[in-house]
Amino acid sequence: AAAAATIGDRSPRQLLAYAMRWAVKEQPLPLPAILGVAIVLLSSLLSALAAVYSELLLKARMGAPIHWQNLQMYIHGTWINLLVMLVVDGATIRERGLWHGYGAYAWANVVCTACMGLVMAALLKFLDNIARVYAAAVSMMVVLVASWPLFGVPISAQVAISIVTVALSMVQYHLPPSFDRDFDRGVS
Repeated sequence: AAAAATIGDRSPRQLLAYAMRWAVKEQPLPLPAILGVAIVLLSSLLSALAAVYSELLLKARMGAPIHWQNLQMYIHGTWINLLVMLVVDGATIRERGLWHGYGAYAWANVVCTACMGLVMAALLKFLDNIARVYAAAVSMMVVLVASWPLFGVPISAQVAISIVTVALSMVQYHLPPSFDRDFDRGVS
């Protein structure tokens, strides 16, 4: 509780350093590694299916306002999460209140996540799922590069390779179909 009370007093650089120290500690695996891989694969599959289905729902009625469509899609997740919150943390909420522990960083996270959700819904409604994936990949690259001057996180070889990979995949995706035909025939 004392550590949680001082989190709001730490700078972003100190918070990142604390998180990185915690993340690199070797921790025993509570489950077999193959089960973890299976869970990650299942999570990836469900995420992909949900994104495609969300895109279908948003594009099925292009005339409907995007905020109304968001409300229709997310209302079920909202009440399910409220139910889980009351079951898991109900006593703490009754004792300390719903907003106990929310500081500037928590509210900034809520605002950023809400804005990100609106942007992703707009991408799915007016563009496609590939644009959403590229937007997420580019945003991660921007965060990685911005972490260097802001937090002193070095840009590793893995980060450099991932930036090049994302950039090359974007170039390849946006090449005209004639490029593929000409390349296969050896036309320069």
